[in-house]
Amino acid sequence: MVSECHTRKGNDTMTGTSLIEMARPVMKKLTDVLMALAGAALMVMMAATLIDVIARNLGFAIVGVYEISELLMVPTIYFGLPYVQRTGGHAEVDLFFKMIPQRPGHVITILCNLAALGYYYLMITKCFQRAVYVIQRAERSALLAVPTWVLYAIICLGAGLAFLVIIMDTFDILKGLVQKKPAA
Repeated sequence: MVSECHTRKGNDTMTGTSLIEMARPVMKKLTDVLMALAGAALMVMMAATLIDVIARNLGFAIVGVYEISELLMVPTIYFGLPYVQRTGGHAEVDLFFKMIPQRPGHVITILCNLAALGYYYLMITKCFQRAVYVIQRAERSALLAVPTWVLYAIICLGAGLAFLVIIMDTFDILKGLVQKKPAA
């Protein structure tokens, strides 16, 4: 039960529900900041490409623009991921959910969330292992010599926050299922 999960803080008892509610504004702020960074990365990528196209038409090329674009794709995707998860912006087929009752729909959503959590867990652990490996080998990008561990850290951060958002969403669904009694 949700109420059994609690910790002591002074004389107050904090339930799992209140911990999630305390984390919610922090998570919102973090996902908003990361989304702004994702947007900034996208803008830099577009500006660099535009400047390179203009420069090529004038007869010279800017070294490293293609690699900059490749490197900036990582924060564009993974910094945006937690925000999209939090706001429900992922593409989904809702035709199926319109045809089934709400309660079974919530159960299916919980099962999908558990599958997503498993996927994110694997992604985070593999990216962390890879980051450690590339740090030990001091790997860098080909042209601009950017340390590649930074990219793996970005993936871990974005996927980790998306993981936490899914946990919060699943908790909210479970809380709603426990509180609502089925119609007799």
